[in-house]
Amino acid sequence: MSCRPSATLFGGSEPTSARDKVRLPGRPTGDEWAQTRGGVAWRLLPTDLPPRTTVYRWFARWRDTGVFERINHLLVMADRERVGREACPAPP
Repeated sequence: MSCRPSATLFGGSEPTSARDKVRLPGRPTGDEWAQTRGGVAWRLLPTDLPPRTTVYRWFARWRDTGVFERINHLLVMADRERVGREACPAPP
């Protein structure tokens, strides 16, 4: 993966229908955080989110296209710069 930030994290994918437009809530509460740390129980998603099939479809799309890896890479680069190191380490 390149050390240059990508223009888009989500690969330019647009929702294909109104049901695919996921509105993310604010910061997770302690209960929600504990639930995500233990794995996602798709049937236990809060009712203010879209149907679980829609949420899972977006999760699977982002997982399969590497969105989470890109987010992680950008966060690692930002943290390395925050502590005064080069964003991209030189190969050994």
